[in-house]
Amino acid sequence: TVATSEANSKSVSMRGFTGGLISVPSGSSITSITYYISSTESGTYLPLYSGGSQISTTVAAGRVYALDSAVKGAAFLKLKGDAAGSVDLHLTSS
Repeated sequence: TVATSEANSKSVSMRGFTGGLISVPSGSSITSITYYISSTESGTYLPLYSGGSQISTTVAAGRVYALDSAVKGAAFLKLKGDAAGSVDLHLTSS
C-alpha cells in the first residue's frame, strides 16, 4: 500500500534483498514515489537522500520501474506516493 503520508504507507522488509522493481498497475493515479527508510519495522522512518536531494521516482500507470539503488542496505522501506494506491514490489535477493 502506498499512501500520501509515510505514516500510512505499508512497511516492507528489505533484509536479504538488494533491490527490486515497482510495478504500477493500470489505472493508478500515482505519478511520484518517494522513499523512507528505518532500521526497525516500527521505528522512525526518515526520507532517503542522495547528494542533498530526497530520492523520488516519477512513475506512470501500467509501467514497471527499478527501485532506486540507494535502498540497497536498508532494513525497512516505505513508499509514499503523491496519490494513494497500491503497487507490486518484486524484490531481488543478494
